[in-house]
Amino acid sequence: MLKSTLILFIVILSGISSIFPVGDSTSNYVLYKIDLTKANDDLFYVTVYPDELGNENQYFNFVAFAPGVHQVLDYGRFVKSFTAYDENNRVIETENVSQNKWMISNPEKVYKITYKIEDSFDAEVKEHKIYPMSGTGIEDNFIILNTFGVLGYFSNFLNKPVQIEINYNPEWEIGTAMNKENGHYVADSYYQLADSPILLGNLSTASTTIGNIKVDVFVYSENDKINADTVLYLADDILKAAVDFTTFAPVNRYTFLMYFLNDETYKRNGLHGGGALEHSYSSTYAGPADVEYLPYLKDAMAHEFMHILTPLNLRSKIIANFDYSKPSSKDMHVWLYEGVTEWVSNIMQLRSGVVGLETHLADVSRKINITESFDSTYSLTRISKEWSTDEGNKQYANIYFRGALTAELLDIRLLELSGGTRGLREVYLDLIKQYGKDKPFENDKFFDVFVEMTYPEIKEFINNYIIGITPLPYKEYFQKLGINYIFSQPSENTPPIFGLQLGSTDGEHLSINGFSKEHKNFGLKEGDIILKVFGEDLTIKNSDDIFEKKSSMKPGDTYEITVKRGDEELTLIGTVFQRIDFHLFKVDEKSTAEQKQFRKVWSNYLSMD
Repeated sequence: MLKSTLILFIVILSGISSIFPVGDSTSNYVLYKIDLTKANDDLFYVTVYPDELGNENQYFNFVAFAPGVHQVLDYGRFVKSFTAYDENNRVIETENVSQNKWMISNPEKVYKITYKIEDSFDAEVKEHKIYPMSGTGIEDNFIILNTFGVLGYFSNFLNKPVQIEINYNPEWEIGTAMNKENGHYVADSYYQLADSPILLGNLSTASTTIGNIKVDVFVYSENDKINADTVLYLADDILKAAVDFTTFAPVNRYTFLMYFLNDETYKRNGLHGGGALEHSYSSTYAGPADVEYLPYLKDAMAHEFMHILTPLNLRSKIIANFDYSKPSSKDMHVWLYEGVTEWVSNIMQLRSGVVGLETHLADVSRKINITESFDSTYSLTRISKEWSTDEGNKQYANIYFRGALTAELLDIRLLELSGGTRGLREVYLDLIKQYGKDKPFENDKFFDVFVEMTYPEIKEFINNYIIGITPLPYKEYFQKLGINYIFSQPSENTPPIFGLQLGSTDGEHLSINGFSKEHKNFGLKEGDIILKVFGEDLTIKNSDDIFEKKSSMKPGDTYEITVKRGDEELTLIGTVFQRIDFHLFKVDEKSTAEQKQFRKVWSNYLSMD
């Protein structure tokens, strides 16, 4: 996963990354043939040649969960037909035994399997609607093929090499991080296949080389407002900052795959949200075809690109040997994969000069304000374990906020303990050198390893702030840098506010989703649908014009608001409030020489010597 959109954008900063085990099957490879020439019926036509099967290969599966995609996928629900054949083209009996599993009566006789599977974009599903960056879409001018959403698997063949043959419009461009050999795309295993999305269509393309990493960009934009050259220009300083942070090239290539759609396409397909999904050597991005989206895109690219470090080069055995049939609830380290990656994407911009200190501190402030909207009883490890539950999934997005804030403070603590010589960046890179993509770590021992590589005091930090729910000590830690933490202060030069958090349930009217800290109750309730403000009918379309009228008001001035509550209409007299800024950071002009030096070390790169 635009936060309502911005939160959703970052949230959906959640992705898929896995390691690619070496194929260990005695058979040669699995061949998938995908026919996209009949795309006008919104179906992928797939033929699978699995090579020789034994009785242990009785079940063919479709992905229910994918590593890093923190939502239920259940792609088996989109399968429209499924048939197995022997080498004489005779049908072999099969049975759909569960939502994502087909049983084959005589697997040893199977020569090929054919099935049709619907794209997820406009599928009529009542629950677990798949976000567009994690989905599959067939449109007139482009197709996004997240491979885990189209290609099924045999559990015993996950380590078998894979080849893919795609029949598609020859006038189209095709973008993917997979290698191509003799007309086929190839993958070392199903793990790598599922980690390698494909974008086809009328795409713009661009490429460059940054620090020995070849970067390719493929963009579909419905109205041509965003193209690959623009994206590459936008990403240039981000990519250079990434190279500065890593000090080495953990991958030799990387591919950005992007599709930007207009409002009509979003509505027609029933899509909601937008954002990005990371893979080991690529990432997919979905959003509105509007240049106003570009600032969000830049931050998303910074985050997704830095997943070249983790989970690709630092992840648990649970992620490395992922079970696509169930969520990875035993893995405790989403804080590392997502929270630390979000911190990396922010701190590398500060230390490379892409953003200034004031901008970085404003982002820290924003994250603190956002994290307060989540349930504080969920620790970072609890989020890792419970994201797949209905209640736990509501808290998942906090991994990008509290997770990044925790990493921010952990970095300061490590720098303090090391006398300014070894922060989180240095420990992080040392861990990657110790493990790497071929050596996943033990899930339940990683914290012990982290403490052994650092200081005994870090165990207390982990217990308090990663495993535990102790409030983060912003004031104490930032004071070490000579930066004052201010809990709240009146906002300067800003108009008064209603103090309402607004949404919409019908796409026409605004409704009340909550209240800001400044709001004082005068009778409104969550769920109220706003019909009138200032005596004028209010809709989403005219809301900006009507709300602008409060700009000439002063805090404490009254106004009339009419709401619908159930079958009742109520007219209330409310007041507008002084906007209050919370969780601010400001450099202390009276910083000591020691604090100034510490701040300089923290905000710049340390020597790796």
